[in-house]
Amino acid sequence: MRPLMFRATWSLLLASFVVLSACKKEDPVEPEPTPTPTPVDVDLSLTGAEGVRMILDGSEVSLVVSNTNNFQTVPETFGQDATPPALSQRYYSCYVYDGAQDLERFRMVKGTLDFEGPQVIPDAMYSFFAPATYSYGVATLGGDGVELTYTDASGVAWRTTCANQSASTFTIVEVENGSDALGPFVTVKADFTATFANCSTGATRTASDGVLVMRFREFL
Repeated sequence: MRPLMFRATWSLLLASFVVLSACKKEDPVEPEPTPTPTPVDVDLSLTGAEGVRMILDGSEVSLVVSNTNNFQTVPETFGQDATPPALSQRYYSCYVYDGAQDLERFRMVKGTLDFEGPQVIPDAMYSFFAPATYSYGVATLGGDGVELTYTDASGVAWRTTCANQSASTFTIVEVENGSDALGPFVTVKADFTATFANCSTGATRTASDGVLVMRFREFL
């Protein structure tokens, strides 16, 4: 009888251990997924974000700086210096850079500001970007020529300088002038329509309802 009682007691203890082990075992906690930032309709204005929006061949293109993307605007200044009384020349540029693709996506260049060196007077720069309608052209050939370049996601550049712009418009509608440790600057809001062309193939794309906000600088 004792062997039978021992086996029965051992079986009871083993069953109790299995039940207790099952009670103590917990299901692993799945980590919560990281939420994906929801794109928002960023305000493209002098007091909002910089960048550009346009309708290109019927589809919206939005290259606007926000905390949910890798876009940033980069101002540049270049030109030709001359010894007074000869006039020097300045061309102002700003482009939208896509850090995720390491690609320049949109650029505006405006020229030509003639000045007597050695440095551009801030008021001359401010007047150069005064609200008005400006003509498209090659910025480095004199006058107030405006150049726009759109680069698509595949890296193909489309330029206003390679297309007829007789039906296009470019109007600076608002500006904000200022100065900081880097020098004077002008933040520009402009409305535009344009024809962009692939200078190699001659293919064209039509932009309408364009709005851009960019900051241009005169570096000290």
